[in-house]
Amino acid sequence: MAEIFLSYSRADSHRAAEVVAELKARGHQVWWDQELQPGDNWSRELELVLDRAGYVVVLWTPKSVESDWVQKEAALALERRKLIPVLLEDCAPPKAFTHIQTADLRTASDEQYRKIDGALRGRRRRLPALSIAALILAAAAWLASTPRPTTVDIDLPVSGVQFRTPQLLVDSANLVSLDLRGFTSLRLPDAEASIADPARYDLKSDSYPANAWKSLPAGELVLTPGSPAATLMIRGSGSIALEQLQTGAAHVTLTSTPPRGVSIRLRTAAPQGSVQMPEEFLAVADSCVWKGGKWPYPGQQVTLRIRLPRAPRLMEFTGRKEGMLFGLEFPAAASLLRNSGLAIDQAEFLTQGSAGPESTIIGQGFVRFPGSTAAAVEVNKGDFLRLAQLHAFRLTDAVTGEQGLRLKLHGTAGELTIGPAGDEQDRRLSWWRIR
Repeated sequence: MAEIFLSYSRADSHRAAEVVAELKARGHQVWWDQELQPGDNWSRELELVLDRAGYVVVLWTPKSVESDWVQKEAALALERRKLIPVLLEDCAPPKAFTHIQTADLRTASDEQYRKIDGALRGRRRRLPALSIAALILAAAAWLASTPRPTTVDIDLPVSGVQFRTPQLLVDSANLVSLDLRGFTSLRLPDAEASIADPARYDLKSDSYPANAWKSLPAGELVLTPGSPAATLMIRGSGSIALEQLQTGAAHVTLTSTPPRGVSIRLRTAAPQGSVQMPEEFLAVADSCVWKGGKWPYPGQQVTLRIRLPRAPRLMEFTGRKEGMLFGLEFPAAASLLRNSGLAIDQAEFLTQGSAGPESTIIGQGFVRFPGSTAAAVEVNKGDFLRLAQLHAFRLTDAVTGEQGLRLKLHGTAGELTIGPAGDEQDRRLSWWRIR
């Protein structure tokens, strides 16, 4: 019976569980990270268990050969002469481990498990003894072939992006229109509002005549949703600016709506903020309830003419706990962000198509490596780009255009894969390439 540390990629958890069950059935004690308890210092615990274990069984798969953690654990096991590598799927083990005899479990036969069982019951001496020089060369080969977290500048034309942010604060100005959905309350203090009689709408002039308007009581105007589909649409109103949009941690989807529009979908807990409004504007309220009573005219959709005589002219909003949707239309190319940019934890340039994920990259872009001699990497239309394990990473600019959004990002990425679907390449730099 042996005490075993199992090293594997979390993406292969299902296959790893099968190996654990088989080894336990043969009488071995197996530890893997599923044994961690809430509150454990996982990094320290892994190191202690690996040190105590008699053997380290490493499961090689296309995912695990790209994992820094699995390669680190395998290198430590090799150094301490307790490594038993197992090929779980078709792939080439990292260069530092190609000289080690590897068990083949691509087809989990009883014969292969018997061979592993034999090695675990004391045949460790059959592994080749390595000299110190060989160990140094193996470690150097591993370090040289292992990409490290990499600082990047990214410039891309896209139709959209999904990202996670610890705090969202968007600042936009000179909007042509604004749509709000998913709100729980819209508040306009000191408002002078009138409502249009829908029966008086003039199709010829595409407007309401002056005598179609009826005044509502002056003072605070509060709207709440009458149904989950409630919207407030503000059109042709001059200068509008999102003065505050506070969310805390949020999942955000930015989507271009040509020719000059952007939608912002937030998945977060109860967003809130305010919108700087012009002195006078028109608004269409659909399925909204007026706090002051029933609308004078029947119908779910009403047109309001609103005047805000005193500054600051703010419309304050609160959102549903599930989040909100903002539709923004700009008169010309404009940036959505404050000068400081927007912090990002994770980003994907993908959308869900009918047959699966589709790229949102709509033209050629670039990934550059500031502070390094490494050449820039071209990103092509239709490529998949995934960013994760980000540090000090920011969306520094998001500019609207006729075709879509131009995004610029900067920071350090622990995961950076680019390429056509199914052939994405790890584009992080190895330590020896960084200058």
